[in-house]
Amino acid sequence: MTMTTDNFSRGMESLFRGSCAGLALAFSLLLSMNTNADTEAVFTPFAPLLADHVDNGNVDYRAFARSTEFAQMVTALATLAPAQDADQANRLAFYINAYNALSIQGILDGYSPESIWGRLKFFKRRKYDAFNTSLSLYELEHERIISEGEPRIHFAIVCASQSCPPLQSTLFTPAGLDAQLDAAARGFINAQDKNQFDVANRKATLSRIFKWYKQEFEVAGGGSLAGYLAQYADDPALAQSLKNDDWSFSYFPYDWSLNGISPKE
Repeated sequence: MTMTTDNFSRGMESLFRGSCAGLALAFSLLLSMNTNADTEAVFTPFAPLLADHVDNGNVDYRAFARSTEFAQMVTALATLAPAQDADQANRLAFYINAYNALSIQGILDGYSPESIWGRLKFFKRRKYDAFNTSLSLYELEHERIISEGEPRIHFAIVCASQSCPPLQSTLFTPAGLDAQLDAAARGFINAQDKNQFDVANRKATLSRIFKWYKQEFEVAGGGSLAGYLAQYADDPALAQSLKNDDWSFSYFPYDWSLNGISPKE
């Protein structure tokens, strides 16, 4: 099939104005082109599902299971990827949305990270056809996302568990990515169910995310984890205390239970 970029853009615009059938046809065109694609166009079916069926990070997986458009979008990812000359914002927005979508698909497929064996299968054994290759969530995270050197992504990618960052109700977009990642980092760090700070004794109990990826946060925090946290602390007194870098940290157990309503309910 041969189609110019202008013709494709006009066709997509026309189709996206129409019905779900038009949307399905649009994704058929994407599949047939085997091409690099615009982030927001690729994830068009994801946006209304996030808006309508994610409430403060609580996911109604039943709605995603019922959506043929979501299934078609996941299928379309098999042959779509950011353009080779895409900048970091375009790459990260694409891969963050893809990770969150594939994580949801993993739950719909019957996988679960709740047990140790379940986590091995959910993150490493389950392979997805995406970006003209086959890869796991672990490979997507470490080879395509973490490799970009942006630690705020740890507050944006969501592995379907209660202790994960909350799944956002909007798509990540290239134009808004920096502000979205900042908001995600600030929201997560100041959430009392994720992190607790005792300013008087300079002790904190943190999400295990800060233990697993401590080196990344230290680099971004000028050599210390406390320095990184200080950048996002809403309380000025807490931020100032963290800048002194004389804090001790412990870590909460990680709750791997599902972050929403099971597709089987």
